[in-house]
Amino acid sequence: MLLAGLVIGQFACGLTIQAGASRLLFTMSRDGALPASLARLSSRGVPWLPIVLIALTGFIGLFVDVVTSASFINFGAFSAFTLVNIAVIVHGHRHRLGRGLWGIIAWMVLPGAAALVDFYLLCKLDVDAVVVGSIWLGLGVAWLAWITRGFTQAPPKLSFETTA
Repeated sequence: MLLAGLVIGQFACGLTIQAGASRLLFTMSRDGALPASLARLSSRGVPWLPIVLIALTGFIGLFVDVVTSASFINFGAFSAFTLVNIAVIVHGHRHRLGRGLWGIIAWMVLPGAAALVDFYLLCKLDVDAVVVGSIWLGLGVAWLAWITRGFTQAPPKLSFETTA
């Protein structure tokens, strides 16, 4: 009975990820953050290419063990948290929010400590996850540089309009 519940839960989780990630790719391409070819809809109004890409990615996951896949997921989380904390420090410095003792603690010390802890944990992950994740992160930064014309233009804004 426990195994049946586990299989049903994992299947439901996989469907949720499939639907959410493919819609995210569609929306990002519709808004100009990814190539426009991902925003094409089928005759039924389904973004078929993002669905196929996410399905292929999930299929690759069938050949990866749990420890390695957890390292890949943690690389994404730790690198995102590290970069968010660095962005908080830059934002606080740029807008001069770190005035006074509490401002320095809130906008410099706490995010700096969190970024260091996240980076430390990032370095303790599986080597394969760090290498592949770093390449993926580098490709993302290169793509951002491309769509912002060398960081001279603002990145595309999220649109809340729906397509029929």
